[in-house]
This record gives sequence, structure tokens and C-alpha cells, in this order.
Amino acid sequence: MDDAQRAVNWARFCFLDEASKEIFVDWEKKAREVVAYLRLKAAQYPDDALLAALVGELSVKNAHFRRWWADHNVLEKTRGTKRLRHPVVGELSLSFQSFTVTGESDQVLVAYAAEPGSPSQEALRLLASWSLPERQGAPG
Repeated sequence: MDDAQRAVNWARFCFLDEASKEIFVDWEKKAREVVAYLRLKAAQYPDDALLAALVGELSVKNAHFRRWWADHNVLEKTRGTKRLRHPVVGELSLSFQSFTVTGESDQVLVAYAAEPGSPSQEALRLLASWSLPERQGAPG
């Protein structure tokens, strides 16, 4: 398998990178969701060689993945809350909702939002302010 086929994804990050345990506030919950979502995709695409290779790789390299894969849980991710720990602004709690792209059943748009007035919204504003170009000459 070449590097393009071994592209970084949530599953590899979750199970093969220890940093994921720092980023996901509830790592086990997130990891179990990843396994259940992969199980759903494996049922939808039983002949997908790359997906089968990913499941095999994670099964060999991670005992948690191997155990949870054997549970046969399936999960469609349509909405929920993702709790992340950012190294600068701290914990973020973001609600999300998934939307299937019309005419493209394999494409999903996921929208994240922080509750208005919450510490998470303020943290996102701070992060966004660091990437905004200076508004020279713009009316104040």
C-alpha cells in the first residue's frame, strides 16, 4: 500500500496516534463511534479493498479496535456533539449535523457549531481572529 492509499483519516489518527487521546475529551466514546461508523461503511461497501485493508491494519495494530470491531456495533453519524481539547484555547464543545449531498450519496457535508455565548464560541472567535487578515483602510 503506497502513501496515498494510507492517507491520514480519523480512524488511523484515533487508533494509531497517541495524540488523539489528548485531543478527544472522551477518547473512548469517539473511538467506539469511529469503529461503528467503519462497520457501517464496510457493510455498504463489502468489496472496498482499501477499507478492508484499513480494518485489517487497525485490527493488527490496536487491541481496542480489534475488540470493538468484534462487537459488531453500527452507527450512522447524523448529529451529535464533539468534544475536543485544543492546545491553546482548551476544551471545545461543538454540535454537529451531517447532510448528504444531493445526487452524491457518498459525499457528506458536516456542519459544526458552538452554542451562542458559550466558552466554545468565544474560543472559536479567538482562533478565527488569528487567521483574519488585517483590515487596513476598512471602515471601523
